[in-house]
Amino acid sequence: MTGWFLQWLRGKAGRVSHPPYSLRRRLLVSVLGASALLWSVSLAIMVNIAWDETNDVFDDGLEDAAQLIRAAGADVSGPQWRIPAR
Repeated sequence: MTGWFLQWLRGKAGRVSHPPYSLRRRLLVSVLGASALLWSVSLAIMVNIAWDETNDVFDDGLEDAAQLIRAAGADVSGPQWRIPAR
């Protein structure tokens, strides 16, 4: 932490109306810190879920494209390849 932040946290900067390490400052810092931590954790969870869902959509699209290519290029007398189901 920088020096001005520690001075502000201890109450040495600005007015002298608040004692050092006042309850208001400790509550403010702890609530803001907890909020930032919870926000970043929830953001990471949401990004992970969105990434998985997007990958599932792209995988389904590739599977459909592969089936269309297989159907368009299938020889009537040749062997039929089958994509295994999930």
